Amino acid sequence: MTSCEGNGAVSARIFYSPAGAPELGDARAFVRDCAAACLGDESSLVDDIETMAGEVLGNAVRYSASGRVNGSLGVRVLMSVGRLRVDVLDDGFASSVPHMKTPDLESLSGRGLRIVDALSDNWGAEIGPEPQRRVTFWFEVKT
Repeated sequence: MTSCEGNGAVSARIFYSPAGAPELGDARAFVRDCAAACLGDESSLVDDIETMAGEVLGNAVRYSASGRVNGSLGVRVLMSVGRLRVDVLDDGFASSVPHMKTPDLESLSGRGLRIVDALSDNWGAEIGPEPQRRVTFWFEVKT
């Protein structure tokens, strides 16, 4: 059970799997539970936050060492005055950093960050030092 005791509340969790990539459904549910605890189950933002988390988590597993055997993901949800922020930390070693793409109409991928851009009030990525280059991708919504 996740609780939110008002402004300044933080919930964090590491998702890890020795057999392969971490289970994204569990990570997405963790973010949803945190958002619902902070904003209320009926808030329309809860679904948007879960959708954005799914996109960001999927990218972390797809493009970084988080998707390898023994991969992990760090997830933090921070509620502060007037905003809720979600951070996703990957295991690094990606060949590129997060950026928006313009996929062609037939492409089945490449729209995740456009979804985050449309649903969030702000987002960005913090890139760690070489050679690992761990990425913390974050997004936030006004509450």
